[in-house]
Formats: sequence, C-alpha cells, structure tokens
Amino acid sequence: MLNQPFLLFGTSHILTLSIIFTLSVFLPFYLKKKNLKVKNNFGYILSAIMIIDQLLKPFYLHFYFDYPFIQVLPMHMCHLTTFSIAIFLIYRIRIFYDIAFFWAIAGGTMALITPDVKLTFPHPLFISFFWGHGALIIAVGFASIALKNRPTLNSVKNCILVSLVVMIFMYLINKILGPPANYWYLGARPDAVTIMDLLPSPPLHIPFLIGIGLICFVIIYLPFWIYDKKTKYVE
Repeated sequence: MLNQPFLLFGTSHILTLSIIFTLSVFLPFYLKKKNLKVKNNFGYILSAIMIIDQLLKPFYLHFYFDYPFIQVLPMHMCHLTTFSIAIFLIYRIRIFYDIAFFWAIAGGTMALITPDVKLTFPHPLFISFFWGHGALIIAVGFASIALKNRPTLNSVKNCILVSLVVMIFMYLINKILGPPANYWYLGARPDAVTIMDLLPSPPLHIPFLIGIGLICFVIIYLPFWIYDKKTKYVE
C-alpha cells in the first residue's frame, strides 16, 4: 500500500490537486475578512513552516531516501519561489511578490500537474512533494487575495530579468557541481512527463525554455493587462 506507483491524474493526484487549488482560493477569501493582525500572523506562521520545510528537506531526502545531497539542495524554481513568497509575507518587499507570483503560477502549477514523483499517497515522498508545492500556491493566493496584491507591467519586467539572471547562475551551479545536480532542469529532462519531452535534448532546450517562460509570463499577465486597459488602471 505504501509503495504503490504514482498514476498521473489518478484518484490521489486529482483529489490532492482539488484540495490544494480549493484552499488556495477559499482560505485567502476567508482570511481577507480578518483584521491585519490575524493576516500578518498567518503569513508569518506559513512562511516559517515553508522555510523550515525547505531547509530540512535535503537532509531527510538524503538520509532517509538515499537521494544524493547535491541533487536535492533547495535551488529549483519552486524552492526559490517558496523563499521569495515567504520573504514577501514577512517583509513586504514588493519584488519578491512579483517573482513568486509568476514563478508559482508558471512553474509551481506545472509541477503539481506533472509531478516528479514515483510513488503515490500515502508515501512520504508524495506527501512531501505536494505539501511543499501546495503551500507555495496557497501562500501566493493569500498574498494576492487576502493582502490585495496583484501583478503589474513592472512585475513582468522584474520577473523576466530575475529569471534570466538566476537561470545563468543555475547553469553554472550545475556545471560546478556536476551530475546528478540538475537545477531548473537545465542539464537533463525531469523524470516526469512534461512539455520538455517535446524539446531538443539539453542543453539545446534552454532557448526554448526561455521562450516558453516568456510566453507563460505574458499569458499570465494578459487578463490584468486587459482589465487595466478597460478601467484605465494606473500603477
């Protein structure tokens, strides 16, 4: 029972996605009505839990599940997104929201839909993966709905610039550490079925990843751009 293989869009997968996306909308709307102290405390507690989880994860993945340590350092996009939204919830530094919003929707949602897991619920690796990514989506939903933040055109520009800089940095990290380090999947495709399976073999896939990322950011921002044009919203 514990070691049943993961089935993409199987019962456990669909149920888990439903819980995550429901909580990411309804919990923030519930908290939106609460006073600022309640909202701040929720943000602090959620941020602390997420940060502790990300810092501990490499150790239990290595010591209990035999993952090579250099493979599981918290440097994938979803890890950095978690740190980014946590910093925003604690310090309210705007650029960290900008980064987290686009990375969470573009990368975090994709990770949830096509997860890089081999075993299904209730295996600890399944729980760890979906808890980490689910908390990230909930945190961004909380920052957007309960705290009334939204992306602007400057947010898109900030995220594109940061993404390109971090991608270069991660490529160098992968080269320095060597296999099996594969942060941002710049050195090899993920084990899960993803859109990367349609791209050229690494590292020739990198220009395509950049293009796909830009398209995703534009699509994510498009509804806000249309709304701003209709309402003459000014940043």
